[in-house]
Amino acid sequence: RLRGSLLYVASIDPEMWSRLRERRALVEPFVEDVLRLESPVQFPARLTTRPVSLSGRTIPEGHFVMIGLGSANRDGAAFDAADQLVPGRVEAHVAFGYGIHYCAGAALARAEASVSLNALLDRYQGAAQAAPAVAEEGLAHRGFASLVLQFRP
Repeated sequence: RLRGSLLYVASIDPEMWSRLRERRALVEPFVEDVLRLESPVQFPARLTTRPVSLSGRTIPEGHFVMIGLGSANRDGAAFDAADQLVPGRVEAHVAFGYGIHYCAGAALARAEASVSLNALLDRYQGAAQAAPAVAEEGLAHRGFASLVLQFRP
């Protein structure tokens, strides 16, 4: 899902593809901000282990709650230009969760994303959609059911 989102964002902005090719130091910050904007996991479920008070209400122990990571990552109070791609921003996102629920595979996902994007940038001058992208349906995840790209050698 992450690599699909990276390629989608880079393919709709030819200038970004060129910037990434020319300045490889932008690849990792680009990966981070795409993670923030297009978090692959949107709504992880959690089970309360004790009563939790939130906004004047109490959620009893043993109830499922949904955490809106995608919403948190676009919070205008936490991020300037929250709905825009800004590689290199300093604010931390929660695309991989937080605390004891932080994704154990986060480092591997970041490495795979950067390595594969760099390999494509090495080989191709650009990428464009060859057909309209089809978003994956559902609330829990974000990604594409179909993403057909044409790469320019």
